[in-house]
Amino acid sequence: MSEGLNRVTLIGNVGADPELRSTKNGTSCLNLRLATNERYNKDGTWQDRTEWHSLVVWGKRAEGLHKVLRTGSRLYAEGRLSTREYVDPEKIKRYRTDVIVSNVLLLSNVLLLDGKPAEGAAPRGNASRPAGDRRGSAPAARGGQGAPPPADDGYDDPGPDDHIPF
Repeated sequence: MSEGLNRVTLIGNVGADPELRSTKNGTSCLNLRLATNERYNKDGTWQDRTEWHSLVVWGKRAEGLHKVLRTGSRLYAEGRLSTREYVDPEKIKRYRTDVIVSNVLLLSNVLLLDGKPAEGAAPRGNASRPAGDRRGSAPAARGGQGAPPPADDGYDDPGPDDHIPF
């Protein structure tokens, strides 16, 4: 039997302050609710629909995110779906589907590719660089940290049209 793909990518807003707990062996677990919004046109009228997702983050990442996430924080999260069964206090069998987060990025600190801060973003500490220099301003693909600036190889990029060989 071949393997399948279980991957979820979400961008949304945290619905309530996340809850940090620990397992019996001391592993941190952060639970949070994320709201994603969709806009669609129904019979000529624009409608908004909000979906709520339960996210679970484990370990040191959970501890770090608990310090910075608040209600309304804009978040990018990647993970996998996990459905579990439990019995509620009235002895009724229930199911819950969570997104087990493997990668997360707080979007309030992300710079867009044109170098301008995203709406509502806090300014970043790049003020000492020349206006056209955007080294280190793009986010890393994993872990929510800014990408390190490229090594200084002594080559100054003259611009998009200056060294094209054709």
